[in-house]
Amino acid sequence: MTNIQAAFGTDQMDRLDSFIETKIKNYNLYKEAIENIEGLTLLPFRQDSRSNH
Repeated sequence: MTNIQAAFGTDQMDRLDSFIETKIKNYNLYKEAIENIEGLTLLPFRQDSRSNH
């Protein structure tokens, strides 16, 4: 791994929680948008683990 790759990786790790928050918001928007479409559902997430959505 180069120094630049390591810098990018550590920067992304610092912002991981905000990335996941955005993914959760998007998941909930999709879930709400399709809730009235018969036969269409999103897969549920396991309750015993932390999903990255």
